[in-house]
Amino acid sequence: MSDSQWLTKKLRYMLGVADTFKSIYPGVYYNTGAWSTIKLLTLLNYVPIYTKIIPRHFPSMHYIELLAGTGLCKIRETQDIIAGSTLIASTVCYNPFDKYILVEKDRRSAEALEKRMKTVTNNAAVLMQDCNDCIREVLETLPSRGHYLAFVDCEGLDVDWSTMNFLLSKPGDLLFTFQSQFVARVRGRAIRGSKGNEEKLNRFYGDDRWKTCKSPEDLVAAYVNKVGERRGIVVPIYVKGPRGFQYYVLYATRTTSTGSPWVKGVTYLKQRVEGCDYREVGGILNVLTGRQLTFNKIFGS
Repeated sequence: MSDSQWLTKKLRYMLGVADTFKSIYPGVYYNTGAWSTIKLLTLLNYVPIYTKIIPRHFPSMHYIELLAGTGLCKIRETQDIIAGSTLIASTVCYNPFDKYILVEKDRRSAEALEKRMKTVTNNAAVLMQDCNDCIREVLETLPSRGHYLAFVDCEGLDVDWSTMNFLLSKPGDLLFTFQSQFVARVRGRAIRGSKGNEEKLNRFYGDDRWKTCKSPEDLVAAYVNKVGERRGIVVPIYVKGPRGFQYYVLYATRTTSTGSPWVKGVTYLKQRVEGCDYREVGGILNVLTGRQLTFNKIFGS
C-alpha cells in the first residue's frame, strides 16, 4: 500500500466517524489546516496497538488528554468535518479504555465534547479547567496499578514542565505535539530580551536548557532528552507543513524487560506518517466526499 493509499484509508475513517457526531452540538469544531490531520494519524494507529497489549499486563487503562478540544475538526481548506483526537481514541480502540479523562478549559468546546463523548461511553470525564491547574486531580483518578495513554496536543507552550513531570511520574505512554517552529520564534524573542517569553520557555522546559539551542531541531532534541530522562524511549515523528512550517509528534514509553516490542509498530508508524504529504489531504478529501472525480472514474477504468 502506497503512502497516498494509506492516507486515503485513514481520512475515510475520520470522515466516517465525524458523520456520526457532527449533528451533536453543531457548529462547534476545532478549526485547523489540512496539515494538522497528519498528527492525528499517530493516535489513530497507535490506539489499537496500545489497547490490545496493555490489558495483558495491567488491570486497567485510562486515556488522558490535557488539551482535548471539541472532538471534531473542521478543515480550513475544504470545510470538511473529521474526527478529532478524543473521538478517534474512543472509536478505534481494540479494547475500550476503562476511563477517558479529558481536560478542556474553553466552555463551549468542553460542553460540545462532553455531549459527543456521551454517545460513545459513560466513562468519560470532561474537566473544564486549565490542565496546569488540575493535573493532580487528573492523576488522583488513576488506579495505583493502572496504565494510561496520554495525547498532549500542544499548539505552543500550553503545558508547563511541572505538569508533564507529574504526568510522567505515573506508568503510561505519551504522544506529545512539539511545535518546533513556534518554540523557535518564542526563543528568538526571549534571546532579544523579552522576559515574558523567557519565563514561558523556562516553565515549558522546566529549566533554561533552551538557551543553548541554536535551531528548531536543537529545541526538539532538548525536550526529547528531558522526556527521555523519565521514559527511556522517545521516538520523534516529523511532520512537514506549508511554507517551511514543521512540527513533531513525540512518542514516549518506558523500556521493559521484554525490550518494548511494540516500539517496532511505532517505528513503522513513524515511516508511514513521515511519508505522508499534507498537500494531498485536500485532494483526497475532495475525492472521498464526491466533490472531485478520481482519474479512474473520469476515464471509466
